[in-house]
Amino acid sequence: MSDYLGVLERAFSPDVEDALLGSVELALELGVASEEVLDSVEKVLAYFLN
Repeated sequence: MSDYLGVLERAFSPDVEDALLGSVELALELGVASEEVLDSVEKVLAYFLN
């Protein structure tokens, strides 16, 4: 449980870079397929602009 809370804390960090990395880690921990995780600038732009 403490591992999950640590990942959750990072995903909602006020530091944008930490929050981005934490949200990627959280998505992977929750079972989101790695190809669906927005873990690069290219994937983020494609998701929001297409």
